[in-house]
Amino acid sequence: MNLYRFFNNAYYAKVGGVSTAEMNKLEINFLFSLDFRLQVTVATFKKYCLQLMKVAHGSYQTERPRQV
Repeated sequence: MNLYRFFNNAYYAKVGGVSTAEMNKLEINFLFSLDFRLQVTVATFKKYCLQLMKVAHGSYQTERPRQV
């Protein structure tokens, strides 16, 4: 029995309120920011968590205004 569930970008885009194309761009930007090092240190993970929290709370300037 698999205890982990994985979803595609279309699912995460819908939950996040963005288009699948935007989600794909965000994913590739994230990967390039990590230099494709997917085994990140705790410090790096915390850094990106803080950036995501700033975006979620509106205190971080995004590339374009979000539509509600």
